[in-house]
Amino acid sequence: LLACFVAVAAFGSLELLLLIFDFFKRRRGLYFWSLLLSTLATLIFTIVITLLWFAVPQARFGLVFVIVICYPTLNVGNTLVIYSRLHLVTSGRKIRWLFWMIVISSVVFLLPQAIIVTISASPDGEHVRDLYRVFEKLSVTATCVREMIVGGVFVWATARNLKPLIVIKGREGRKMVIYLIIATTMMVVTDIIIVVVVLCGQLYIISALTAFFSVLKLKLEFFSLGKLIRL
Repeated sequence: LLACFVAVAAFGSLELLLLIFDFFKRRRGLYFWSLLLSTLATLIFTIVITLLWFAVPQARFGLVFVIVICYPTLNVGNTLVIYSRLHLVTSGRKIRWLFWMIVISSVVFLLPQAIIVTISASPDGEHVRDLYRVFEKLSVTATCVREMIVGGVFVWATARNLKPLIVIKGREGRKMVIYLIIATTMMVVTDIIIVVVVLCGQLYIISALTAFFSVLKLKLEFFSLGKLIRL
C-alpha cells in the first residue's frame, strides 16, 4: 500500500511538471516558482524514500540529508502556492501578515526539525530520536494550522471581493466558489489526516502519505488557478 502511495505521488509529480511548463508561458513570479519547486521537491522526495527502503546503512545519512532539504521545500511550497494566488482575489494586494506567518512558522518548526532529523540519522543520533518524535508532532500540527489559516483567508477573500463578479457570472460563479471551498477543505483534510497519523505514532507511513498528499494538494491548487483565470 505504501508503495502505491509513493508510485502515485511520483507519477503525479511528473504529470504536474509537464502541466506547469505547458501552462505557464511566462515562467516567473512566486506562484510559478513555489509550484515548480514544490513539485520537484515532491518528486525527489518520493525517489529518496523509495531508495531508503532498500538502502544500506552507510547510504542512509546521505539520503536523509536530501529529505531534510526536500521536505521543508514541499511543505512551505504548498502553503506559498495558496498565498501567492491571493492577489487574484484581493485586487492585487497580498495580505502581508500571512507571508510573515509562513516565514516565522517555517523557521520555528521546520528548521529545528531538519537539524534534529539530520542528527538522528547519524550513527550517534539515538539520543535525539525521542526529541524528533515530539518535534514531528509539533511540526505537522503547525503546518495544518498554517494551511487552514491561509486557505480560510483565500476562500473568505474570494467570496467577499469577487461577489459582484460571481453574481454576474451566475451559476458558473457559484460553481467556482463551491469548487474552491471543496478544494480548500480537501487540502485541510489531508493535513488533518497527517496530524492524526503522526499523533497515533504511525511514523513509518508518514513519508508515503506526505508525498501522496503533497501531489494531491498541488493538483488541486493548479486546477483552482485555472478556475479563477477562466472566471
